[in-house]
Amino acid sequence: MKRLLIAIIWGILTVILLHAVDTPHVIQQSEQAYKRGYYHQAEQAYHQLLVEYPNQPELLYNLGNTYYQQREFGRAISCYIHALKQSPRDYATHSNLAQAKDNVIDMIGEQSTFWDTVLTALSYMSTHEWLATWLAAFSIWSGIWVYVSLQKESLALKWVGILAFFFFIVVTFPIGIVMKQEMTPQGVVVMPKASIRGGPSGSDRVSVVLYDGTILTILQVQKEWVEVKLPNSKTGWIHQSDIWIL
Repeated sequence: MKRLLIAIIWGILTVILLHAVDTPHVIQQSEQAYKRGYYHQAEQAYHQLLVEYPNQPELLYNLGNTYYQQREFGRAISCYIHALKQSPRDYATHSNLAQAKDNVIDMIGEQSTFWDTVLTALSYMSTHEWLATWLAAFSIWSGIWVYVSLQKESLALKWVGILAFFFFIVVTFPIGIVMKQEMTPQGVVVMPKASIRGGPSGSDRVSVVLYDGTILTILQVQKEWVEVKLPNSKTGWIHQSDIWIL
C-alpha cells in the first residue's frame, strides 16, 4: 500500500514537472514561429497554450495577431475583443482591434453613434471593476447616511449625504449598462462571405451577404442556425459555422 501511494505521488509530480518544462517551450516555439512568419504554426501553439491558460489576455492578443497576419480578420477581432474583456485598458489590443476593423468590408452602411461612443468609454473598465466601484460608492453613501442620521442638526452634513447619494446613483447607471452589455452575446463573422437568411434554413431567401469581421448581436440559437441582429438593427439567420459567438 505504501509503495502504491509513493508511485501515485511520483506520477503526479512527474506530470507537474513535465508540464512546467513543456509550457515555456511552447511559448518560445510560438514566438519564434510568429517572428519567422509561420503564422499558422504560431496559431496552433497559442491555441495549445490557451487550453492550459484560458482567458489569458496576452495569449489572446498574440493569437489575434496570428489571425490578423493571415488576413482572417473576423477571428482576429474575436480574439482582441475577448482579450479586452480581461484587460480592458490595453492600448496595443485596442489599436490592433481598430486596425482589424478597418479591414472589414462594410455592406450595411454602419455608422458610429453617440451611444456607441458611450459604450466604448464604459468598456475601459471591466465588469468586476465597475462592481467594485459600485460597492465602494454604496459603502460611502450608506456610511454618510448613517452618520447624518445621527447628526440631525447639521445641515451641511445633510447636503454631503445628498451629494454622496447622487454620486451613488451616477455610478449605478453605468453598472446597469455594462451588465446589460455583458448579458448580450455577440458574434463575429469568420468566413469570407456569410449569407443572412430570412429563416433558419438553407432554403430561406438570402436578405444580405456579410463579410469577414462583421460584428453581430446574438438573439437565439436554433440547432445549427443563429438568429442575429445586424448593425442596422435588422434581423436574420446565419449558419453557425459562419460565426464565432463571443
